[in-house]
Amino acid sequence: RACAVRGCRQHAPEGRPSPRDCFAALARLRAQQGAPELVIEVHETAVMEVQRMRDLAMILRKRRFKRGALELHMPEAELEYDNEGRVSGAHFAEHDISHQVIEEFMLAANQAVATWLDDQELAFLHRIHAPPDRRKLTQQPLPPRASRFDLPQASR
Repeated sequence: RACAVRGCRQHAPEGRPSPRDCFAALARLRAQQGAPELVIEVHETAVMEVQRMRDLAMILRKRRFKRGALELHMPEAELEYDNEGRVSGAHFAEHDISHQVIEEFMLAANQAVATWLDDQELAFLHRIHAPPDRRKLTQQPLPPRASRFDLPQASR
C-alpha cells in the first residue's frame, strides 16, 4: 500500500523563516516480523532534507533554551494493546531526537501562525501564563538538578 507524502521546509539553514519549499516522497507500509514498518522511498535529496531539518531543529532548540526555556523530563507511559483492543502492557515512551525535531517544528509553526495573526491585527485566543509566585518558588524544596539556579528571594 503506497501513499504520497509531502514535506515542506519553511526555514533557512540558519533558523530564519524563508519561503516554503515542498518536495514529494512515496511512503509504503509493509509488515516485517509481524509489526508494521513505514518504509519511505525517496530521492537522495529528500534524505538530505531530513538531515537539514534535524540540524535546523537543533538550532531552534538551542535558541529556545537561550531565551530561558526549561526542559522537564516527565516519563510518559504508552499503553500496549492486544488484538482485541485490551491493554496488554505499558512502557515508558522514548523521547529521542525525532521527537525533538517534531516538537521544534510544531513550536515554530505555532509561532508563525501567532505572528501572522498578530500582524493581520486579528483577534485570537491564546494562553498567557501568569508569572510564578516568588514566595512559593523559594519555599518549595527543589530537586537537586534544579537547585543550581539562583532564584530571587521573596519579599516578606
